[in-house]
Amino acid sequence: MNMDKKTKSIIVVVVLIIGAILGYFYYKRTPTYTFSVIKTAVQKNDWDTFSKHVDTENLISTSYDAFVESALETDTTIDDTSRGFVVGFAKILKGPIVQTLNDEVKEYIKTGKVDKAEAPKGDQKQQQANAVAQGLKEKTNINKMTYKGIQSTKKDGNFNIATVAFHDSQLDKDFNLDLKMRQLDDGTWQIVQVANLKEYLLEEDKAKKAKLAEINAPIQEKLNEYIAAGAITLKVQPKDAWGFSYALALNVPMTVHSDKALSKVQGQFEIVSQDNKPFYIPFTLNWNIKEGSKTISFTKDLNPFISSEAKWIKADLSKAKATIHIKGIIFADGSKLEIKKKLD
Repeated sequence: MNMDKKTKSIIVVVVLIIGAILGYFYYKRTPTYTFSVIKTAVQKNDWDTFSKHVDTENLISTSYDAFVESALETDTTIDDTSRGFVVGFAKILKGPIVQTLNDEVKEYIKTGKVDKAEAPKGDQKQQQANAVAQGLKEKTNINKMTYKGIQSTKKDGNFNIATVAFHDSQLDKDFNLDLKMRQLDDGTWQIVQVANLKEYLLEEDKAKKAKLAEINAPIQEKLNEYIAAGAITLKVQPKDAWGFSYALALNVPMTVHSDKALSKVQGQFEIVSQDNKPFYIPFTLNWNIKEGSKTISFTKDLNPFISSEAKWIKADLSKAKATIHIKGIIFADGSKLEIKKKLD
């Protein structure tokens, strides 16, 4: 009887050991294990292991495309002419930008810091690439993100999609990133792309604008108390006797109510035509006024070769809607009241 119990005990132990071994090998084939390997590689400055599990060049290249596409989609002021120019310029800069960011990632993994030498002064393209690369890094808001873990995994042809959750402390909002991964010969995985990066960037941009609008609401209300604007009149007028060039003239009555003198006023006109595409005209007024009313006149030259401006030359202005937005005031004593352009 005792031998029978011992035999059963041995069998149970063997089964547990086999189960543990099989479980370990299964775990090694999961994205979770790969993420832990990547984390350890970063901590140990192990570039070889890191690059095995992260295809940095393809990851950066596809991310760059997502950034450009999302930027064009969120910019409501850009016209078809400028859009084509931006797309062409983005293609020219893509190679140097991808190389710049890839080099920085490699240096960071190897050394734990980025201390990249500046591009030679004569290398204008590389300098531009460095500037854009820095902008891309800032736009991701990555320093405000906290990793929350893998939400789910699913098969996608020869790849696997691991949905990873992050919390953005600045926006107090959770985001999911879909990491596209391919399985290596040893069963582990390599991250090759953020499959939904464009969608994430659009969602993040929307959340940032909503947060900014919330923060700016009381500031805008205060600005409107200082300056009240009346109805705006629009008129297209020729700039020469031959009708080759035109300008859009705007007139708006403004009333100032302030307990201290204003030195400068900044803002923009927003004009919407029948196509519902907004046209923005920024302005700056150098004033020395505390109380009073006056009609302000502005003119904006219209470029016939830029579609967003050319359309106004023959537009039916009676169907256009024009509004004015006061963005900031600088008072004579040097104090300021300004709309925030980005989150702190």
